Amino acid sequence: MMSVGHHDSIRVPYLPLGDHLTVSVQFDLDNAMRYIGDDELKDWGVTLKEALQAARDNLWTISNESFVEVAPGVYRSPWQDNRDAARLFLHDLIWQLPVQGQHVTMVPNRDVLLVTGSENLQGLDFLAKTTEELLQDGRFISGIPAILDGRVWKTWRSTGSEPAHLALARLHALTIAAEYEDQASLLREQFEQQGDDVFVASVMVTSNPKSGETRNVAVWDRGTKTSLPRVDELVFVGDMGNDAEEAIVAWGVAVEIVGDLMELQGIYPERFLVSAFPNDAQWQQLKATDCDSGRG
Repeated sequence: MMSVGHHDSIRVPYLPLGDHLTVSVQFDLDNAMRYIGDDELKDWGVTLKEALQAARDNLWTISNESFVEVAPGVYRSPWQDNRDAARLFLHDLIWQLPVQGQHVTMVPNRDVLLVTGSENLQGLDFLAKTTEELLQDGRFISGIPAILDGRVWKTWRSTGSEPAHLALARLHALTIAAEYEDQASLLREQFEQQGDDVFVASVMVTSNPKSGETRNVAVWDRGTKTSLPRVDELVFVGDMGNDAEEAIVAWGVAVEIVGDLMELQGIYPERFLVSAFPNDAQWQQLKATDCDSGRG
């Protein structure tokens, strides 16, 4: 069988589904499921692509039921067999569902696969509310929706101002922040063992009280070697103390000005190692592009 979930620390071969989900192969035991690693695939003499095709065929044979329409234009998987999220890989099973716009899905946990249309605001709101109810689930997978483009799943980031879009954007921000927090604890331990004095920045989730927009923010301090997460906005702190100068800058703008100071670490979620603070000219540019993030 196959499994859909986050990128994780287990060294198993996988294929990406969008930017935040992966699909891998699992072996069904009587009372458990076990990931299949590279060594086993080599022993069997099969490639990951071949193994995934076999797993996909197996999943098809036990997917005879139909999705249940739980709200107008909103469908929920009925199987409840710990493989519902993996059925995201069964494109033909999903694209035949009648929706408004493109097919948008959410996989909050193994037993919940939700589908609606990109133009169905009530459906998108249903996805957001159902997923938020499952945020504290011990096997929560993701609050980031994916959209079907042909036979390819792509991460779908809601950017509209309607309540449904704002709710999905908030879930996206919360999911990313939680992933970074899990990663941060591992990195802090790793840097400590290496004797490397690196500050592992966390992600703060902020909200604009006027627009309702949710943003992810991280801090870049002067004089501190930092592992920076990729966020919506960076807070540059020019001096320590009560009179610290700050500049709040959108990620893309910051990269244009100080991208030469940011070293990609090659991990997921994406982080950048910064050892130096922007020079005076860059600092003035950053302050000139300061934006009001509405943190709160």
